[in-house]
Amino acid sequence: MRWMRIALPLIVLSVFTAGPAGGAVDDRVTQWVDEAEVSLPRVRDILEGDGRSATIDEEGHLVVKREGMKILLRLDPKKKLVIFSVVLAFKAQITRQEKLDLANRLNDHVVFARFTVTREDLLWVDYYLSFEGGILAQQLVSSFSWFHNAVTRGISLNDSEHLVI
Repeated sequence: MRWMRIALPLIVLSVFTAGPAGGAVDDRVTQWVDEAEVSLPRVRDILEGDGRSATIDEEGHLVVKREGMKILLRLDPKKKLVIFSVVLAFKAQITRQEKLDLANRLNDHVVFARFTVTREDLLWVDYYLSFEGGILAQQLVSSFSWFHNAVTRGISLNDSEHLVI
């Protein structure tokens, strides 16, 4: 157990100081962002500081593409939340019950994201990150990566019938 007291802080430190692809850390990623300063342009700058390409679309969402997946970020200023979401399609000819069963299976096994089947029979996935009181820029970067990984790994491990396109 003594090794854990020594190694764990070093592991955590390395996770929060490693830059994109092991490169240098951009100053935008290591900053504290006060609650009043959290905005989509600021979030975009932070993600771009980590080497991601991000744009704000006409609907006011921050759009970040990663490995073919379009992840949307938006802010709820009243609740002080950054909302990460992605919408995925199912293959044709799949029953609603099969879609619901998959969403339930994903919710049982993936803790970091919520999976929902919409009225339009799409798979909606979301995650909420609080920025009340402010947020460390690296937390946004890590949450983005965790969300992407939770969605992709969750589907690859739990969609054995390959229902999601």
